[in-house]
Amino acid sequence: MTSKPIIRHLDNITAIPTSHQAGTKRQLLQNSETDSAITQIAVATLRAGEKVEAHAHPSMDEHFIIQEGNAILTIGGNDIPCGKGVYILVPAGTPHAVTAIENVEFITIGVAI
Repeated sequence: MTSKPIIRHLDNITAIPTSHQAGTKRQLLQNSETDSAITQIAVATLRAGEKVEAHAHPSMDEHFIIQEGNAILTIGGNDIPCGKGVYILVPAGTPHAVTAIENVEFITIGVAI
């Protein structure tokens, strides 16, 4: 793909709607830009009360790092409250949902398995 470093600043990346019809994301890296197993690295935001409905990624682990705010991640039917500084791995094929308790910003990293 690329033999040069990719350097981006969040302030220069336009937020776009997520594919989950809730919140927005700023993509730092897309899978077409790397030869690695990473499918995407993005910073996502949800407003208080917004919810990403339950879904699963059959061939992708999803990593979440909460940067600001509080949310509930529902993973395999279990509600997990999480806030700033929390890291969560959702293994491929595991149903998960995100509910923003207050405005929340988190980093998501998808890795193909």
